[in-house]
Amino acid sequence: MYVFRDGRRNTRGATLLEDLEGRISGLSQSSTEEAVLGALISAGELECALADADADSLILAKFVTDKLAQLFLMSGSEVSLRELGALVRSIQVPETVSVAVAEGFAYYALHPFRFRDPIRELATEGPVRVIGIRSIGTTLSAVVQALFATTSSSVDRITVRPHGHPYDRKLELTLGQQRWLRDAGREAVVIIVDEGPGLSGSSFLSVAEAVEASGIDRSQVVMLGSRYPEPEHMRAPDGVNRWPRYRFLATYDKPLLPDGAEVDLTGGLWRRYFWQEFENQPATWAHLELAKYMSHDRQLLYKFHGYGHFGEKIRKRAVLAGERGFAPRFHGDQRGFGIYQLIKGHLLTRNQLTPVPIQRAASYCVFRRESMQVSRDEPSELEAMAKWNWQCEFGNELKDFSLPVEHRVIADARMLPHEWLHTESGEILKLDGSSHGDDHFFPGPCDIAWDLAGTIVEWRMDSAQSAAFLSLYRQESGDDAERRIRDYVLAYAIFRMGWSKMAAKASAGTFDEKLLFRDYHRYRAQVLAVASRRGRTKPRDVGPLDENSVIAA
Repeated sequence: MYVFRDGRRNTRGATLLEDLEGRISGLSQSSTEEAVLGALISAGELECALADADADSLILAKFVTDKLAQLFLMSGSEVSLRELGALVRSIQVPETVSVAVAEGFAYYALHPFRFRDPIRELATEGPVRVIGIRSIGTTLSAVVQALFATTSSSVDRITVRPHGHPYDRKLELTLGQQRWLRDAGREAVVIIVDEGPGLSGSSFLSVAEAVEASGIDRSQVVMLGSRYPEPEHMRAPDGVNRWPRYRFLATYDKPLLPDGAEVDLTGGLWRRYFWQEFENQPATWAHLELAKYMSHDRQLLYKFHGYGHFGEKIRKRAVLAGERGFAPRFHGDQRGFGIYQLIKGHLLTRNQLTPVPIQRAASYCVFRRESMQVSRDEPSELEAMAKWNWQCEFGNELKDFSLPVEHRVIADARMLPHEWLHTESGEILKLDGSSHGDDHFFPGPCDIAWDLAGTIVEWRMDSAQSAAFLSLYRQESGDDAERRIRDYVLAYAIFRMGWSKMAAKASAGTFDEKLLFRDYHRYRAQVLAVASRRGRTKPRDVGPLDENSVIAA
């Protein structure tokens, strides 16, 4: 199933340069931990883009990243911000560069400080060679180099990008890179650093095997990541035998928390505190859920937004939604976590679909259409996602299907009933609406019809309810979504079907496995119900419709 989208984007090289220059300039007024980390992340992003483009200015960008890593880890280090800014201004960048999302910084609370403990375990006075796996490994390699600099007699770094199928990456080191490794001497330790490993482990393995092939004894090779994998479940060819050949160390798995974040709500634990109906719990893909905590007095919620520019864009959405009265008040952020007011009330269920929630949902979609617009015009993968997942599930082609984009926004993408709070004062507030529309899952920037469709599907609206909802939205916005909504409803249900199926398989043996398969069957029935009403597409496997599958389409 196709549920993760490619977050890579093309952007002007000058845009990255201007962002980094502005952040370095800002450090002269405020050199807080968050500010320096933001500059470091932007520097690593620029360096990575230049390395991928094989640009001549790569060596200058690498120097800037190294200096900011030193400043971040050792605040007393002698780094001239004025000289660093001048150096940035001298970097020549291509007109257009390709930038990938550093997922650990954006989604998984992978703070660079978490690498301190494993580096202490590896402390050596001998030579160290650090290899960062692009993308996030660029920044992390600079951090690891800076951590070794206090003990090692010689430490240096490069970055590489393995290629090929995600489950079978390959890497060939250049002759210069092989010589760089061998020149460090037989006692040198080679550290390969990245986030993860992911489902396959193939990126780490491709680099480790390339290092060994260059003449380095595998006993000198250490893979350094953010979590310990289960080799028997790796998707890389023969991963169960290849992985144990090399030493692997992981950072500790808890995020660095802001003050007051004391009660862990991550991985679905929030249901213990805020969900009363045990038999009909919302499902979650626990392993990929964003970190969230609350204070002991239940006054504040802490939700991971992201470090650097990743968190900044989410903060702007959260502030705006709170100011407009659609979401709980935003209290600022710390260490990448957004801090929200926890308001007393109860989460809604689909049985509470009355005219009031319908009106509120319509007004909220109007708010997002007007306030969350984006100008990014990169091609959307939504149509390809829907067609691929349809074919995987039903075995034939999805025809006469299109998803026109008339009002491109960052969608909420979480329009489920339990994401709405009915407060004790009688308000209906939208929760969790700032990050998911532009994370590593679909939809990414898309038409507001995605949220309209999500509301219809998740609340399982019948024809009358759907018509009332779309009419209220049209009256407030002037946007008649009726003519494009049907295919968006189908696409949304297809995505949620695929997401639930993949999440259930990834959650085998856990509490959520049954809940996710429950959702998969429900969304599948909704897909079939919509397809039958479209009258144009006939899946080979129609199957029985669930009694709750009737939705407007």
